[in-house]
Amino acid sequence: MGAPDATHATGLAQEWGGNTQALTDLRAAIATAQRGTLVLIGDPGAFGTPARSVADRSGNATRLDVEELDSAEERGVKVATLEPIPAALTQFAEAGVKLAGGGAGVAGGPEMESAPVHGGRDWALLAPLSRFARPVRELLEILPTIGAPRALSIHSFGTPAHGSLGARLFDAADLAVLLMGPALPEAVHAVYTTPAPGARGVHTAPPAPDHIRGLDGDVSASLRFDGNRAATITASNRAGSHALALTLLTESATVSVRADRLTVHHHGEGVIPVAPAARPDEDPFVEALATQLTRYMDSGVGLAGQVDFAATLALCQAALLSARTGEPESPSTMRRLAGL
Repeated sequence: MGAPDATHATGLAQEWGGNTQALTDLRAAIATAQRGTLVLIGDPGAFGTPARSVADRSGNATRLDVEELDSAEERGVKVATLEPIPAALTQFAEAGVKLAGGGAGVAGGPEMESAPVHGGRDWALLAPLSRFARPVRELLEILPTIGAPRALSIHSFGTPAHGSLGARLFDAADLAVLLMGPALPEAVHAVYTTPAPGARGVHTAPPAPDHIRGLDGDVSASLRFDGNRAATITASNRAGSHALALTLLTESATVSVRADRLTVHHHGEGVIPVAPAARPDEDPFVEALATQLTRYMDSGVGLAGQVDFAATLALCQAALLSARTGEPESPSTMRRLAGL
């Protein structure tokens, strides 16, 4: 059990009990973990952001955080995180050059062919992602029978204990790319609000959008896709609980997804509950996290070939930039500026 502060780390380890070890250096914890170990990162801090690179063990070059994760995978160490790593397009691109000779291919939506993430590597499993929730998996199964989405609304909510605003925004953006992609939205127009003490109303100046780590508050964004399609995203880490709400419109049906259920309204035929509600005692966030981690440990299958990290980060950073400029911004432009 680890934390940057030694006193805090020791307290956490004692509270956990057993042979739990107190750790204060995340990089060292990953570097020294043994094969078969799962390292779960709750808050990576600056780990995985553009500012983080240190002297290589040889002392002659720089070693990125994501390279430490790459080394962990080669040693059979599993690393999972509640926050996206990498947290920026620039580091995603730089790591791609270092680890795969410039490759930056990833898989996108249901119609995009799978491609490796920098040689098919999984640096850290981002969990839980709503795309792996049971109702969303059910939606993906029936999607070919109800037609292509023309409008989509996504709410991804949580408390600070569930992660940062960046984690909730990434989760919502991943769903948008999954369901409306593979093409990125042409434009994103977003507004950021903050729960800072004494603050009132809408604030259009979140932290500089060079990465999505350490964000706190709410983001609402309107996404314009080609083919006369649209989506809206609302993400927050300041809600009263963890919650997912998704509504999707096609020519033949309206689909409603919640964290514990899927309902399909076939136009002219009535409402059909496709996936039953979860048991009242189930926590959807804990269930999704446990399911992903168990699958990861049992099969070694992470996110490579599934989540389009580059596209999702581009959408997130375009939303943050739009919230600063007050104008629509292009995710494709964000990708080009990062060299992707």
